[in-house]
Amino acid sequence: MTWAQSRNRTAAVDSIVTNMVFRRPCWLRYPGRQARQMLVRAPLAESRITKCQDVRMRMDHVSYACEHDGLAATTERIATALGVEAVKGGVHPRFGTRNMIIPLAGHKYLEVVEVLDHPASDKAPFGQAVRARSAAGGGWMGWCVEVDDLAPFEERLGRAAVNGNRKFPDGRELVWKQIGILGLIADPQVPYMLKWEGDPSLHPSNAYESNLKMSCLTIAGSASRVTEWLGEPVEKPLEDVAVEWVAPHGTPGILSVTFETANGAVTI
Repeated sequence: MTWAQSRNRTAAVDSIVTNMVFRRPCWLRYPGRQARQMLVRAPLAESRITKCQDVRMRMDHVSYACEHDGLAATTERIATALGVEAVKGGVHPRFGTRNMIIPLAGHKYLEVVEVLDHPASDKAPFGQAVRARSAAGGGWMGWCVEVDDLAPFEERLGRAAVNGNRKFPDGRELVWKQIGILGLIADPQVPYMLKWEGDPSLHPSNAYESNLKMSCLTIAGSASRVTEWLGEPVEKPLEDVAVEWVAPHGTPGILSVTFETANGAVTI
């Protein structure tokens, strides 16, 4: 896909909502000092990944860092374009972030995430990643793969997975472990890995029954690089989600996501 084609897809979304603009941010086109610094921060262990033992993996969600006008406004634009309602997620106290959720079909979801003015966001890699992406104008931050065993990834990356959680108003708690955010910061085409724990009914995709389907990702990068990172063919977790790989002219990463809606395909 050419950059012009990608812009045409974006224009299709703009026609749905007045004054709605989803652009490929400038840091993807012309990476500046901050982006270049991010590219060298990941430890060597996170840049030399060899094949791991076979583990079950599936695509879980995509993350969109909020734009300059904040979480609610950004989420409303995306939800309106897709013709659905978003639901409140909550605060991630360990990461210094909060999110809103759009459930998708196939046990997947879209999260819009915002960094908080909280000490945790300065220390946690996830908070750092959200802050940097929003500071650059917002947009697609990354994608996440659910696995049933994080141990092989912990061994390969030379670090332990970190705990994540957020509470529901009724006191129930969503809990998980994740690893690979430093890799995403260094090379945004690669996903991070997550293992859900606790009550499976609390998975964000279960917020309401959804017919909205994620059908395609356009990623600046290469399938071989992501395969190397995962230790398995990249097609394995993607299942029914297609990927269009585009040679990056700047920082790699997600350029757009296409969804099948009640009114046809919408690309954001």
